[in-house]
Amino acid sequence: MYKLQYWERKSRRMKLYVLKMRGNRKGFHHILFTKDKG
Repeated sequence: MYKLQYWERKSRRMKLYVLKMRGNRKGFHHILFTKDKG
């Protein structure tokens, strides 16, 4: 049971990490584009 909780938490953290990476990449591109315009 404890192991299952551990893996659930780990997979959730990985999902958050992936979402964050995607968001960061989008934000990075946005910053680059706004810099070019400015």
